[in-house]
Amino acid sequence: MRKTHVPRSMLLLDECAGDHSLREALSAAGHDVVLALEALGAGADDADLLAYACEHGRAIVTTNGLDFGALCAEAPNHPGLILIVRDDEQNDLKTPDIVRALARVGSAHGAGIAGKTIVLNAYHVADPF
Repeated sequence: MRKTHVPRSMLLLDECAGDHSLREALSAAGHDVVLALEALGAGADDADLLAYACEHGRAIVTTNGLDFGALCAEAPNHPGLILIVRDDEQNDLKTPDIVRALARVGSAHGAGIAGKTIVLNAYHVADPF
C-alpha cells in the first residue's frame, strides 16, 4: 500500500475545495499541490479524479464527501481522502485554518493516510485571538 504523508504531501485539490489561493498557501507550507481543474479540466468526473489521484499518488482534498466516500470505498488502496466539511459559512474552515489542520493531520498520521478518509474539520483548533 502506498503511503501518503501529510505534511509535505502530494495533494489533488478538487474544484469544490479551493482555488489558486488555497494552492499557493498549501504550497507555501511545503505541500505539492495540483489543481484538479488544471490536471483534468473543468467539471471532471469524480471517478476520473480518483483515478488520477491513484495514478499519481495524490491525496484528494474535497468538500464532496458523499461521492468520493463511495468511490474510495471501492478503491481501498487510494492515496487518501481529505474531506473539508462546509455547512456553516461563518464557521467554515478558511485557508489558514486548512493549512494548520493539515499540519495536525501530519502529526496524527505519521504512517500516512493511504486508504483513509480524514475529516479535516476534526483537526481544526480555533485561533484563540
